[in-house]
Amino acid sequence: MVEIKEDDWSKLVASCIYPAQAGIRVFTDTKRVRNVRRWVLEMLLAATPKSPEIRELAAAYGVLTTRFPINDPEQDCMVCGLCSRACEEVVGLSAVSTGSSSPAVKAA
Repeated sequence: MVEIKEDDWSKLVASCIYPAQAGIRVFTDTKRVRNVRRWVLEMLLAATPKSPEIRELAAAYGVLTTRFPINDPEQDCMVCGLCSRACEEVVGLSAVSTGSSSPAVKAA
């Protein structure tokens, strides 16, 4: 998240999807940016409480707990799909998927 300012308005945007434009100023470390990043990290911590990467990043922002409900206290994957995409695009296979596996596969 970053804060975009142009003339006398500003807004928070996801930097990875906001198009670059002439005349805008991008701020990466304002009070608003830090607050929204902490909020996002709380949500990620609730979704993946066992993820060492999320826990480390959250701690760097001072987020040690979350106010959001934790559905699975053992979840360590946020199911972003990066592993299956890398498998397909880099390795050339579709061996990894983010879908739930069948009971037969789980038992193996």
